[in-house]
Amino acid sequence: MAAAASTTGAAATAYLLRSINPVLFFSPQPLSEMRRKPLLRRWYRVHALRLTASAIALAAIHQARTIRLRGRG
Repeated sequence: MAAAASTTGAAATAYLLRSINPVLFFSPQPLSEMRRKPLLRRWYRVHALRLTASAIALAAIHQARTIRLRGRG
């Protein structure tokens, strides 16, 4: 679970860095409202996916460690 969530988060990050961020944040000319709004909406959605994937990975790692530590005792 942790590996899948981490991979999802990494893929979402790569997508944002390569596809959305250059156009949205580093465009040489200011974007029109019509072009900016959909990009921002997509950025927020993918960023939410990244945060969720990170939380899932963290929870899965914590759960695995807890189970392993209980097995030792």
